[in-house]
Amino acid sequence: PSPQQAADGLAAAYAWGQANLAAPAVHLRVNLQRTSPATLSEALAAAGIQAQPSPLTGPLNLAVARGGAPASLPGYLDGHFSVQDPAATFAVARLRLAQAPSLIVDLCAAPGGKSGHLAEIFPAAQILAVDVNPDRLRRVGEAAARLGHAHVHLAALDGTNPTPLLAQLQQLAPGDAPGADLVVLDAPCSGMGTLRRHVELRQRDAPPEATGLLALQAQLLESAAALLRPGGSLLYCVCTPIRAEGPAQIAAFVARHPDWHCSDARQLWTDVDGCDSFYLATLVRP
Repeated sequence: PSPQQAADGLAAAYAWGQANLAAPAVHLRVNLQRTSPATLSEALAAAGIQAQPSPLTGPLNLAVARGGAPASLPGYLDGHFSVQDPAATFAVARLRLAQAPSLIVDLCAAPGGKSGHLAEIFPAAQILAVDVNPDRLRRVGEAAARLGHAHVHLAALDGTNPTPLLAQLQQLAPGDAPGADLVVLDAPCSGMGTLRRHVELRQRDAPPEATGLLALQAQLLESAAALLRPGGSLLYCVCTPIRAEGPAQIAAFVARHPDWHCSDARQLWTDVDGCDSFYLATLVRP
């Protein structure tokens, strides 16, 4: 790089690092099936809690100052909101599909934020929330019950093996063509985009390839692809700015599957977008 490019890179890295030193606000994703941003804002204000819309997602995410437990906020028990960073909200809200999906898989679903958001955007779809950890999957079910999402179904299965997942999908939609219309994969990653809320990650010095994360992400991408019907879409997400976990994974997948194409990709930055540093890409099966 030129001296100016190097200087710009250092300045950007410094700005990003400084942004990760500040504790984030708590963001509430409004459940539009049960309330509205204005109604929830009014309820919070009546309880002495000021809420501000997210610069990234607008009033769909309301930022409230850190303090008491979210479960103590007005509307929690009525399923009026979920706690979710705007980056994760943005990833699902940004989806542009040719038609509304009837069958969706949320792979690596726990703790369930994206399953809930998908259920709110696509109320007519059946959603299979998958996680290998039964205890974490239980949290997905609890959240779905609180939010009123009866069309979210749970499967405690290994996401790297598509065969039993395809069988589960056939049970949800017998007689339909095998597979799903949309698969969401929020893959296990280094989590380096969440430094504001996970300060212990600042001590991590092992690159993701040394921990096996890159191989796992690639394996999960292949499994997610095997779950899709022709013409279906795969949303891949990681909460990290590390290129090897984001753009490079997608480039390697497309190199292995040249008939697929990436219809959308975006890297979010904490200092620029006011959210976790987060990569998302949508792949379309031919």
